[in-house]
Amino acid sequence: MVLTIAGFEVRQRLRRISTYIYFLVFCGLSYLFTLMSGGAIPGATVEFGTGGKVLVNSPYTLQAIITFITFFGVVVTAAIAGQGTYQDIDNRSTDLFFTAPISKLDYLGGRFLGAIAIQVVIFSGVGPGAWLGSRMPWIDPTRLGPQNFAAYLQPYLILVLPNLVLLTAIFFGLAALGKKMLPVYAGSVILLIGYFLAQQFSTNLTANVRAALADPFGSTAVDRITQYWTPFQRNTQLIPFTGILVINRLLWLGVGALTLALTYFKFSFAYGTRGGKQAKALAGDEEIAPAMTHALPVSHPVFSASKREASIREILLQSVSPFGVTFCHVFPPSRVT
Repeated sequence: MVLTIAGFEVRQRLRRISTYIYFLVFCGLSYLFTLMSGGAIPGATVEFGTGGKVLVNSPYTLQAIITFITFFGVVVTAAIAGQGTYQDIDNRSTDLFFTAPISKLDYLGGRFLGAIAIQVVIFSGVGPGAWLGSRMPWIDPTRLGPQNFAAYLQPYLILVLPNLVLLTAIFFGLAALGKKMLPVYAGSVILLIGYFLAQQFSTNLTANVRAALADPFGSTAVDRITQYWTPFQRNTQLIPFTGILVINRLLWLGVGALTLALTYFKFSFAYGTRGGKQAKALAGDEEIAPAMTHALPVSHPVFSASKREASIREILLQSVSPFGVTFCHVFPPSRVT
């Protein structure tokens, strides 16, 4: 059931034009930054700690470009992760999910995995954008080296995917527990600005162990490993997944796992009712209904399978989102018990 809900979420996102716009935007940003880093645009240069001796398509430069652009999309991550559960509140379909034959783990797990999967699709355009930029004739040939497919793939495995899991867990938990999108968007902007300011005002010329562990996105850990590398090493060697980088990834993936666990235990998979003073006030205003003295009519229920299936189908068909999509695609009546 988790994969069924995740697949439904991915299919819905793939039908939206915004998904493909995000893909093209990040592909275009990667293409542009690669051209600027290679000196293809006069008067506009960007250096990712490469100086003039590190090649544009080297493993070191590619991990810097891909990681930087995907982190720049933290607001997109917040929107997708937050909408995972808030869309049900916005569409007023929570009652359907809370009474459907699915567990809390199925619901939260399916929504979370769906959000991760669609972000992988969106941010997968960053690598091809960098490759396309490095193939343009406007880049100085002396700034290019041999193409290495692993150099485009490695940043996703050791940096981008773990960062997406961490950020999605945080924003997903904020939306699921707060039931509002404002804290999610505000948190993403604060995180984005705060991280950039922390990087700009850092007075450490070298990345120490404490800073490498405290960086939730792993860039400082990479700087710690490569700070004494020669230009030849940065041009030819992949970033080794070892030492402080492994510890950093495990540490912050653990933080993401704890965030998901907290979200699971705090999330109420039940229809919310009024409580406290408001409930007492409403109860005090209600008149007590007089006791019924006449006999109730005798009912004769029919327990046939066809009647039961028809009733369930009628209920599910009434739960249609504003986009015209019925939830029967996720919970076919024949599977409801």
